[in-house]
Amino acid sequence: MAAVGWTVSALLSVPQLGIYSVNVVDNKTVCESVFRHRPISHRQAYRASSLFHSGSHFAFSALTLLAGHQEEHLACNN
Repeated sequence: MAAVGWTVSALLSVPQLGIYSVNVVDNKTVCESVFRHRPISHRQAYRASSLFHSGSHFAFSALTLLAGHQEEHLACNN
């Protein structure tokens, strides 16, 4: 069950690879996002979806822990 949680989390994190990039400006390495030259509404939509995914990761983890705890509890009672 833990492997499923880690797999789902890794799959939902893949879009981060397309958002951030390393750029060289004035001989300095800078980490930038794709939102620099886009309207602020794009950044806000990305932040909102990131918050939703973070919340869903937390909820999935909590449900996984509860399901495991219930299985232990049922095994102890039988």
